[in-house]
Amino acid sequence: KQLLAGRPDAVVYEDGYLIPIEVKPLSNKIRDRHVAQLLVYMRLIEEFEGSKPPYGYLILGKKARRVKVLNCPKKQVWIDRIIADMRS
Repeated sequence: KQLLAGRPDAVVYEDGYLIPIEVKPLSNKIRDRHVAQLLVYMRLIEEFEGSKPPYGYLILGKKARRVKVLNCPKKQVWIDRIIADMRS
C-alpha cells in the first residue's frame, strides 16, 4: 500500500510490539533523515503486521547511544509530507 520498501537493522519484540532499530555508527547526532527512515519502518511494520509500533530506536555513534523515537500523529503527518514530496 505504501509503495515503500526498506528493512531496519533489527526488530525486537517489546511490550507486545515489534520495534524497529536503526543503527547509525558514524553519526552522533539525530538527523531528520534518520528519524524519517525509522518512521517509514514503523509504518511498514504496521502495514505488514497489523499493529502500530509506538516507538523505534536509533542507535548512534561509536558508544551506541540509544534514542527512542516516538511514533506520534505529528511525526506521521511530517513523514506523509516527505513521502508526498518524494513521489512528486
